[in-house]
Amino acid sequence: MQGKTTFILKDKDTGKIVDEREEHNMVTNALRDIFDFPKIMLFTLNSNSMMGNYLPIYKNLLHGLMLFGENIPERKDDYFMNERYNIVGTAGSAYTGTDPKRGTFNESASGSIENGYRLVWDFAPEKAIGTINCAGLSCIHSGNRGSTFSAGDIYTSAMDFGNSSNGKVFALTGSFQGTYIMNRGDYHYYYQYTTAGKALTLRKYIAPDPEKIHITTQSVAALVETKALNLPINMNEFSVDEDNGKLYIMELTLNSSKRVCVKVAVLDVTTYEIELITEEPVETLASTSNTSICNAAINNGKICIEINSQLYIHNLDGTLEKQYSLLTSSVSSMFIKDGVVWLCGRYSSSASPCYVAIEDEPVYLPNISGYNDFRFHKNKNIRDPFVAAGNSQSLYIMMRTDYLATINNLSEPLVKTDQHALQVRYELTE
Repeated sequence: MQGKTTFILKDKDTGKIVDEREEHNMVTNALRDIFDFPKIMLFTLNSNSMMGNYLPIYKNLLHGLMLFGENIPERKDDYFMNERYNIVGTAGSAYTGTDPKRGTFNESASGSIENGYRLVWDFAPEKAIGTINCAGLSCIHSGNRGSTFSAGDIYTSAMDFGNSSNGKVFALTGSFQGTYIMNRGDYHYYYQYTTAGKALTLRKYIAPDPEKIHITTQSVAALVETKALNLPINMNEFSVDEDNGKLYIMELTLNSSKRVCVKVAVLDVTTYEIELITEEPVETLASTSNTSICNAAINNGKICIEINSQLYIHNLDGTLEKQYSLLTSSVSSMFIKDGVVWLCGRYSSSASPCYVAIEDEPVYLPNISGYNDFRFHKNKNIRDPFVAAGNSQSLYIMMRTDYLATINNLSEPLVKTDQHALQVRYELTE
């Protein structure tokens, strides 16, 4: 992607152009990193495509204009504003309010051009007064913040990016219809199932190719195959072996002694073959009178059960191998990632950490203050501009919106007073 920017400064009384210049942009790696998103974000609940929030890229990802009173270092990977620069003006969507820094989107002057798109914003004489040394494109939320940008409200739901900075958030884990299960080669697999039966539907989607995403691309994700399956057991819990393309299915029941009994089947997502691993229910040492029973997963041929703040590791014959006491009052979910058992919970009323049980003792992630009651967690699989976050007892993906996708240091400062109207045109091409 490349672009040129035109700044047109007009006298407010005569309409005469008093300054007009054309500048070229430096493109950062923000878009590259955005489309290197965690695989689970390809679709949200019930197969609503996450890509609908990000495509076409000019609609939300590049729809925020930032005007700065200073030059900004042209570094491709250091693209966050971090409230460290003097913001003279911003513009995103159409706006008729009184914020002194916020311009408005000019829809009639914007639109498709040859091999690209043109974005145009207008600033009335009373808006964005000051000396402009740099401009850049950010997301629509940044452009819409105007004078409130310094409030630090820079995170949004990464899976519902198109709505607002406080949009709805989807948990990373859970037994809802449309749950992502794994990636195999070029494909992403999702499932839906009947919660009180043995019917399961697998849906296979083609993964998006970032190299084929262009400025005006509308959508790149497509349904390839739908497969309806009948399971040999009821599906209460599941876990994933992504390396081998296996989906482990568990049926959990309580016997007369209130002990948890487990049946296990394994599904090959490539061949759709299903194997029943346990002919009879395996009785474990975990016991409860809770009707929701517990959280469970299969990891490295072991049955993992969390119940009443205890983590039990059983062999497939039911013998107990290990037991851990967890520093938590409740656990909302359990999943397997890179051969490690992850649990999502909290160990105090004010904290919402994700903690992981490894071969020896559980390791608790630090309780890092975040945004709007979300607490951020380091995760090697989630990189900027995305961040793993906890809220209550669930895991989420948030996205930083204070990025600069382009940096345009002006060759000479542009001085705007209340006697001038300003128009900024960005023409993006490939």
